[in-house]
Amino acid sequence: MSDVDATGVANADLSDEAAQFLEEILVEAGMVSSDQSQYGRILAELSSPDGSAARLERLLIRDQGLSARVLRLANSASYGMSRSVTSLQSAITIVGFTSIRTLTMASAMAWDRVPERWSEFSLLHAYAAESVAWQMGAPRQEAFSAGLLSDMGRSLLFKVTEGGYELLSDLADHPDSLPSLEMSAYGLTHQHITREAFLRWHFPEPLVRAAACHHDAPDHMSDSLTMAVRVGHDVAAVLQGGDPHVDWATATNGQFTEVHLDMFEGAIRAQASDLASVFA
Repeated sequence: MSDVDATGVANADLSDEAAQFLEEILVEAGMVSSDQSQYGRILAELSSPDGSAARLERLLIRDQGLSARVLRLANSASYGMSRSVTSLQSAITIVGFTSIRTLTMASAMAWDRVPERWSEFSLLHAYAAESVAWQMGAPRQEAFSAGLLSDMGRSLLFKVTEGGYELLSDLADHPDSLPSLEMSAYGLTHQHITREAFLRWHFPEPLVRAAACHHDAPDHMSDSLTMAVRVGHDVAAVLQGGDPHVDWATATNGQFTEVHLDMFEGAIRAQASDLASVFA
């Protein structure tokens, strides 16, 4: 089982020193004053109850890299289009706001610049969480987004510590060992950072909770989305050669077991590889 205290760490109070470090991380990573950045304007449009695909298209056009990723995603095997999608407007309709929000956040945090094994894990986590969510009847797109972005705190620590965090990560014998190592070294965890970054970018609370609690003990989770992301995280660890730390069958009331992984593993790996090409 997980090394993390059963009550979780994402909502734990931070010392003044750790809170200051958290703010410094967000400042260095460009996560503060987000409404003034291009990514911030895109995310604000995506979050608005009156969000417009036409306005979103005008914003995306200003960022060629992100526009290209939206188009590549719309043409990926995940969407199974019978013909090539060449219009950004069509791609927005096909991909949807939730997936574009995920791509924007991944681009904003330079997710594709972390060690390859970390980005591979995030991709596996995204599709594993989506598969578990499908079995549990939880929102699949939200599970995918939370899975892909739940380790963004690791990406930001990697960025601001100039390699120091990578050395710390190498000490963990399983992803669930990381939070206790981080608390000892920094007084906070990547879960704290993920949660605060999501709040700064105005993500919906259920998605914030699911992403930030991905190391917490399952018996303290009350909603299917958070559980799907938690179990999906454990599945991703297994797919990278680790051992399970969570009893999947118990956590999901039998809705996702090792039998289901046997059924979905090929698709999870193929989709993860396909999405990796979006960031190539």
